[in-house]
Amino acid sequence: MPQLTYWLIASVLLVATFWYRTYRANRSLSVRLEEERQRAQQVGELHLATIEALALAIDAKDHTTSNHVSRVETYATAVASAMGITGADLYALKTAALLHDIGKLGVPEHILAKPGPLTPEEFQKVRMHPQIGANIIGSVQFPYPVAPLILSHHERWDGRGYPAGLKGDEIPVGARILCLVDYFDALTSDRPYHKPMPIDSAIELIQREAGKALDPAAVDAFVRVLPEITAFIERTVRQQADQIAGRVPLETISAEGGVGPAAPMAGTPRAAAIARASAF
Repeated sequence: MPQLTYWLIASVLLVATFWYRTYRANRSLSVRLEEERQRAQQVGELHLATIEALALAIDAKDHTTSNHVSRVETYATAVASAMGITGADLYALKTAALLHDIGKLGVPEHILAKPGPLTPEEFQKVRMHPQIGANIIGSVQFPYPVAPLILSHHERWDGRGYPAGLKGDEIPVGARILCLVDYFDALTSDRPYHKPMPIDSAIELIQREAGKALDPAAVDAFVRVLPEITAFIERTVRQQADQIAGRVPLETISAEGGVGPAAPMAGTPRAAAIARASAF
């Protein structure tokens, strides 16, 4: 009997020691994971700040598209969230939206700002910007695929886009969203080479292009969320005025589709006509 008691106590102590060591190991692992998560968040915030600074440089380069990059990011984030895109894919789209026109750094400014029609040679140089942008971004080690979205953001659903003539689901879904919102902003922005088109007319046009130039699912999602986006932009304009006066902080749509502190969005999109550099 004493021997049985001894083995019982020994077994209990062995099990207790095992569970204690497991608990300590898991606790240590949790601490390390939390530290790694915090470091990753800090690096991500640094990357985003760098990307936003570069996006401002792109906007400054192309004087004809004031705040275009910010509007495209806002539109793309909202549409992607409405389509159920989350996580790394959403961050990839957000980043690509900010950098989708980086290839225009390789296009002469006199072509970007030309008020009249482009010559075939000039238009060909403009059409090179997705490839130039993808080449630039391809050398950056993003933790999600950004370059393919930049490369394909002028592809068309019907296969008549550029640079590769991809069709339908061959086009990355993020690039399909970028194609749509880039086109809509071209329609609803004042440019030196065209005047505004009413927003209702622009909506009708993108709906007619669904299944032709544009992904029908992306168009449906965009039309659903557009009133919310418009209200957000109008609210942001008011908040910018208050921020300048030192009254309230600025808000924007976050990468996860919610509303929270981030970069400013300047100006409600005005109605406009088709931009010559679009895929259409």
